[in-house]
Amino acid sequence: MRRALVVGLGSSGRSALDFLQRRGVEAIGFDDRLKSPTPSLEGIDALIVSPGVPPSHPLVLAASLQKIEIIGEAELGARALKNPAVGITGTNGKTTTTLLTAAILQEAGFLARPLGNIGIPLTTGVDQLAPGEIAVIELSSFQLETMAHPCLAASVILNITDDHLDRHGTFEAYKAVKMGIKNITLGPTYLSQEELPEVELPPSVVGIDAENARAAYALASFLGASLEDFYRALATFKRPAHRIETIASIGGVTYINDSKGTTVISVVKAVEKLPGPIALIAGGKDKGGSYAPWRSAFKGKVVGLSLIGEAACRIEEELDGQFAIRHCTSLKEAVDSAEEMLKGFGSVLLSPGCASYDMFENYEERGKMFRALVEERLR
Repeated sequence: MRRALVVGLGSSGRSALDFLQRRGVEAIGFDDRLKSPTPSLEGIDALIVSPGVPPSHPLVLAASLQKIEIIGEAELGARALKNPAVGITGTNGKTTTTLLTAAILQEAGFLARPLGNIGIPLTTGVDQLAPGEIAVIELSSFQLETMAHPCLAASVILNITDDHLDRHGTFEAYKAVKMGIKNITLGPTYLSQEELPEVELPPSVVGIDAENARAAYALASFLGASLEDFYRALATFKRPAHRIETIASIGGVTYINDSKGTTVISVVKAVEKLPGPIALIAGGKDKGGSYAPWRSAFKGKVVGLSLIGEAACRIEEELDGQFAIRHCTSLKEAVDSAEEMLKGFGSVLLSPGCASYDMFENYEERGKMFRALVEERLR
């Protein structure tokens, strides 16, 4: 590869640019958001696409017609990966499983590093790994779309439910992309519930789904970790931020940040885990799935919804008048509205069921803003 064009200049795209330039490749970047002229493909050997760039992008279509190689940022990193690696995909629970897998391996005395969709692009991580260090790679459907290089010693597929239908079109197409992790796995691929080993979680462990724990143990034990290593890691493991995270209790109201709850089913799970009454803050960029499951899941618990973002009207339509609903133009307005619905007692739950990109850079920014709004109330 002598000349490459990187499309999409978020963290993955910038990482890919740096990766290529470190290797002497003449690489240029393009991002629609910068409103710069569309670059020519003349002389380009490869098109590197960031996860957020869909196959329908004009540059991707043009490169395909011109028989230019099209690969994703994760595939670019995978081709350079010399270290042992395991992979995690699925709809919900990927990040927790990735971090817990790394923690178990570290307890077993291995060097292990979480990479990929967790926030550290693979093209950054491959040049930081020590010899023999294990890469524990979280992979999204967007990354798997353009991956083909067998780089994983083992992998796990967690639950697959409706998600990203705005990108993949149908649930069947989305599922097929997720199942594609098998094609880049040299050893076993564990399917959630079907093939994961049975392990008991101590009563002291809270906030970690058994499925995630079993998946992490399956991967770590394949590489040599013991059951004792698993239990030691569990004892000190802390769930990542923005996942059913209690921020504060003020008077009779508890504020809970589940900004990572970006699917319909993840919101259902969050509501199931909490006592009522709940005032839910939901909405954002619609991902194409149905919100109908919320009708039965919310009954008797959710007193109302404060809706934000592009998906607000569609959510209201699908809930069919069964809940009190307020449309809000900002997250601050949504928090204020949710408080009013509770009348001094219950939980304000931010669990959007949608992507964040219409109003925020990512779910972390959304969660941090929610935390800041709550902390203002403590002053």
